[in-house]
Amino acid sequence: MACSRKKIGGRYVRLALKLSSERMKGHELGRVLQPEDVWPGKRVNMDVHFKAPDQPGSYILKLDLAAKRIVWFERAGGEPITVEIVVQ
Repeated sequence: MACSRKKIGGRYVRLALKLSSERMKGHELGRVLQPEDVWPGKRVNMDVHFKAPDQPGSYILKLDLAAKRIVWFERAGGEPITVEIVVQ
């Protein structure tokens, strides 16, 4: 899936971070603008920082591309990255 730094519908496409658990559904942690255009077959490394939850437990961190109030790439057929996080 291509991801350009150009705007879609007046909004930049960004990497969005969402955290979920059994008690919490899809809490958005923030968004990060990619450092350059990303086209099919190309990879970009990005540092992503967020505050860990205060409550111990297992969480799923979902990273998906999004243009605010326009489209989440997952809803348009994209595959987000998911990572399990354990807070002790």
